[in-house]
Amino acid sequence: MLAYASLRWIWFAATAVIGRPASSAGTSSVGAGEGVIVAPGAGVDHQLTTELTRWLLLSPVLLGIGAVMTAGLNALGIFTPPAMAPNVYNIAIIVAAIVLTPILGVYALV
Repeated sequence: MLAYASLRWIWFAATAVIGRPASSAGTSSVGAGEGVIVAPGAGVDHQLTTELTRWLLLSPVLLGIGAVMTAGLNALGIFTPPAMAPNVYNIAIIVAAIVLTPILGVYALV
């Protein structure tokens, strides 16, 4: 029940900050002034900001799954892989940014 409440809160926060999901007609249902909380200012591509933010919302879910797996390994007395995981994660982000940015552009940073 707690997980369901947490997911509902994440969905509520995501839709409140970045706007509502696209309608069936293929146009965005975000009205004027909505979604400006994320990237206020002139010259900001709000569509790109919204799309990247939606992709980044997966990160807390995946990190939560990793935390549960880390707890399981710690309970079994396996400490080295969970201790190395944050370092590997950071190195993978840096390498992916350097290698994939020329190919994928800004989407490589997600």
